[in-house]
Amino acid sequence: MGLNLTDRIILAGDTKVSRNGETVGYCIKVIQFGDKERKNFVSCAFAGNKHFVKYLALEINKAIESGVLTTDINWLIKNIDSFFKKIVPLYEGEEKHKKALIIFGGVSTNPDLLKAFDNDAFTDIFGKEGGRVEDENLMFALQTNFKALPTREQKIFSYEISSPKGIFELSKIGGVYSFIYGGSTEIEPEIQKQVQRIFLDKRKIEEETKDVLNLLRSKYSDTIGGAINVGFIDSTGRLKFIGYELDRSGKEHPTNWSVQYKETITGISPTGEEVDLIAGFYDDMSDKSGLEL
Repeated sequence: MGLNLTDRIILAGDTKVSRNGETVGYCIKVIQFGDKERKNFVSCAFAGNKHFVKYLALEINKAIESGVLTTDINWLIKNIDSFFKKIVPLYEGEEKHKKALIIFGGVSTNPDLLKAFDNDAFTDIFGKEGGRVEDENLMFALQTNFKALPTREQKIFSYEISSPKGIFELSKIGGVYSFIYGGSTEIEPEIQKQVQRIFLDKRKIEEETKDVLNLLRSKYSDTIGGAINVGFIDSTGRLKFIGYELDRSGKEHPTNWSVQYKETITGISPTGEEVDLIAGFYDDMSDKSGLEL
């Protein structure tokens, strides 16, 4: 999922890799890409055919490093369609496996372009009952009646590819308080609002992360597999992952994974097994055709 807040973007995804509905491995699905100077960044959350997604990620990385693509989120919204329509036909795998949904999250490279404040979106999430607001950026916007927030422009958008169905489209663009998700599970609108509301009530990253994990696992424990990677994109465009430790002292459960960020990104299974989630993304797992993210 991608969630756009007043001063940051959250990208999150589980780590399950499946074949014919059966879990066969684990890998990260949220990736950061940087330009050649490593000064500007954009990040993506992926779902779809694993080998095809890996191909897309390598092509995006190569294009950003060479300058064919920029990391500017507004530029990408206008130009990513033509890029995908150029590189997808070059994929050497089977046509039926050209399937992916990608959520992009990033910032404008223009530091003077401020993030727009969407009062209607805020009112819809906040609801009639009101409540306490701890977001200083939001308070600034409400008190001054500004149309913009005091942070650089940030947006999320999703792009869907299904070559067998002839789908190449930029499907959603989201400003502040927008929620975009992809994958095999439908997230009901009411649950989306619950997730969004968490970030109005709390502004401590560690608490936010735990609340999102607990809510999603309580509602979708049957479809979430392995660890959940949660990353925050700040006003510079950098993606910062948050580690967490879940209690594994009680009854063993397949969703009870933890995450550590050291030299690599490591998922820790309910039994204590450590899995290199980055290596898992680039590993074809001996079958490059039938693996799904």
